[in-house]
Amino acid sequence: MTGPKICVVGACNIDLISYVERLPVLGETLHGKKFSMGFGGKGANQAVMAAKLGGEVAMVGKLGRDVFCENTLANFKKLGVNVSHVHFTDEAFSGVAPIAVDDNGANAIIIVTGANDLLSVEEIRAAESAIAKSSVLVCQLEIPMDLNLEAMRIARKNNVSTIFNPAPARPDLPDELYQLSDIFCPNESETEILTGMPVETMEQAEQAAKALLDRGPKTVILTLGERGCLLVDNEGARHIPTRKVEAMDTTGAGDCFVGSLAFFLAAGKPLEDAINRANKIAAVSVCGQGTQSSFPDASGLDPEILSDIQTAESQAPAMSARNLAQYIDHTLLKPEAPLSAFDKICEEAILHRFRSVCVNSCKVSYIAEKLKGSGVETCAVVGFPLGAMSTPAKAFEAKQAVMDGAAELDMVINMGALKSGDFDAVFNDIKAVRDAAPLPIILKVIIETCLLTDEEKARACRIAKAADADFVKTSTGFSTGGATLEDIALMRETVGPYMGVKASGGIKDAKTAIAMIEAGATRIGAGAGVEIVSGLKGEASGDY
Repeated sequence: MTGPKICVVGACNIDLISYVERLPVLGETLHGKKFSMGFGGKGANQAVMAAKLGGEVAMVGKLGRDVFCENTLANFKKLGVNVSHVHFTDEAFSGVAPIAVDDNGANAIIIVTGANDLLSVEEIRAAESAIAKSSVLVCQLEIPMDLNLEAMRIARKNNVSTIFNPAPARPDLPDELYQLSDIFCPNESETEILTGMPVETMEQAEQAAKALLDRGPKTVILTLGERGCLLVDNEGARHIPTRKVEAMDTTGAGDCFVGSLAFFLAAGKPLEDAINRANKIAAVSVCGQGTQSSFPDASGLDPEILSDIQTAESQAPAMSARNLAQYIDHTLLKPEAPLSAFDKICEEAILHRFRSVCVNSCKVSYIAEKLKGSGVETCAVVGFPLGAMSTPAKAFEAKQAVMDGAAELDMVINMGALKSGDFDAVFNDIKAVRDAAPLPIILKVIIETCLLTDEEKARACRIAKAADADFVKTSTGFSTGGATLEDIALMRETVGPYMGVKASGGIKDAKTAIAMIEAGATRIGAGAGVEIVSGLKGEASGDY
């Protein structure tokens, strides 16, 4: 059984949410009540909502290689969103959205688009197969206009229905964008910006929606918050109300509606029926806090909303080799390995699109040159494999590795200091490497779980997090044991959802790798990367 197929082209952001009694006026500073972080971006939100309902969703977007990247990917994958066309850049941070929410649930949002602006037309064209396989394409305005136009042209060429959500609104949209929109779906404020017309009354809203319809879309759906929606097409205007609820937080309600609408249309539901169902789901979302965290899945909805929809058997479809490859640091750390072996792992990494190639620091410049322009990163180990070198020596090795071309570092913790209870020394050791290799360099801290008690594992994770590391990692592969599911679960519980967890040591097949990911890993270190993505048991040993 398969689910409705949707492709979303748009932004991936991190939401930085402050809860306040009321929104500040210009020049005013207020004390907030609470702060939280969550996953956002209109495109990402809409993709997640459709996936939560059971859709088969492909996301097309771009992230910076930074502290937010790994966890954004992990969130997508956990929910079953296909990330084969999510790209990465070193030239900008991932997008962020500071949000203020008042006691009435109203919000004010600032969007810093960052890496989203660097998504290219070529990357959109590379996603044509994902668009063509979908029943519905969804686009918004958090990425450059030419990218939306290219994606919608591809959809039109392949007879894929389009939903365009003009948010955040700008008044100068090209005529072609309206004409490529099967459904044009703004909210009240966006409609006022686009038309210059008020929408305070239902009559005003109808006139404004008709003005938008005259620009070329087949249908306009104007979302009206607690008043529901106004549907306008060549047959006239119909008001579709929604149920009244006590709103706690309206952040993301529009994205919840659009993602749900795309899902039901992809499932073959008539437009008014799809709008009714999407209204009900959006009403549920405003009763919770946060953005994606407030989006309900099937278990949080009236069963009748989804009872006649054919969905995927699982919200997380079987992981493809391409998706699994993006978790893998393809690794060669054997000191006796000849140069030809390094040529081979680079060729394999490029062919399979692994996340990185991980080597000893003496091979970094050679590997970086081999991988240049491929999209595969160079990763270096620091203080490997014992972690017993001095802190200044580790910092120097890290700095030199970055100068040689490393984008990621896997450092070994000061095990003796940790076992002796000298936690300040452990912290200072990690912090020195972090300072020598600041973001966007990704720093992973190897804690060598096989040598630690559970209490020591948790302590090491907390110290690494406090020292601003991006990941904690289980093992070097050169000690007495490797990654276990229990250790991954413990590490994930300790560091929380926003820090990476890398499983390494003894992972030689796809079943084990996927089990590690399901337990909480966001990266896999393995010398058997090819065997893993091929679904075969590897023969490599002692190399990670």
